[in-house]
Amino acid sequence: NRSKRARRAMEVEKQRMQKLEAAVGCQWIIMGAVWTTFYGYEALGFSKDPDNCYASDFSDLRVTDLHDNETADFVDVGERFDIVFKICYYSSAILLAMGLIHCINVKSIRILTKAIGSCAQ
Repeated sequence: NRSKRARRAMEVEKQRMQKLEAAVGCQWIIMGAVWTTFYGYEALGFSKDPDNCYASDFSDLRVTDLHDNETADFVDVGERFDIVFKICYYSSAILLAMGLIHCINVKSIRILTKAIGSCAQ
């Protein structure tokens, strides 16, 4: 009688773990899709923002083109934002891919996707 209860408890625990694993995969798929779309809009150049935008601590004017007049006072924040958006875009794309692969019900694959997905987050 105890062995039946123990087996039943193990089955219930296994089912709970499978549901938890499926929830992790679904969460990564949804988050990855949303953030890939959001960051991809900027990172892939669909935005109408200029590629270069210079800022200075001494001026409130927006400067989009300095040419040869570039000084140490101005910093290209447009380039910095582009780098940040690209890093976030690729991280969210990796998260989306790991969510899709995580749906495969093989323990070794899930361990790998958890490691890569956790790093991408």
